[in-house]
Formats: sequence, C-alpha cells, structure tokens
Amino acid sequence: MRNCENGTVEKTNFYFLLFLSYKLVIFVLEKYSRIDWIGKLINFNEIPRQASLLNGGPRPSG
Repeated sequence: MRNCENGTVEKTNFYFLLFLSYKLVIFVLEKYSRIDWIGKLINFNEIPRQASLLNGGPRPSG
C-alpha cells in the first residue's frame, strides 16, 4: 500500500515539474519573440534612414 502511494506521489511530482518546465519554456519563448519582434520593427524603421544617408542624404530639387 505504501509503495503504491509513493509511486503516485512521484508521478504527480514528475508531471507537475514537467508542467512547470513547459510553462517556463513558453514564457521564455514569448518573451524573446516579443523582443525579437520589437527589434525587427526598429531595424525596419532604421534601414530606410541609413540608406538615404549612405546615398548622400536628401537630394536638393532643381
């Protein structure tokens, strides 16, 4: 009887740790994907500005 209870507790602890690990992985992925998305957005806004400066900046008309 006692071994059966201990086995059940160990299984419960295993699945609980598995669940916590899963939540941690999801949290980290969401965090870094959000930072990556913001970084891509900033880089997307910076590239046209840098390209115009490399080409000599805004050209005067006329």
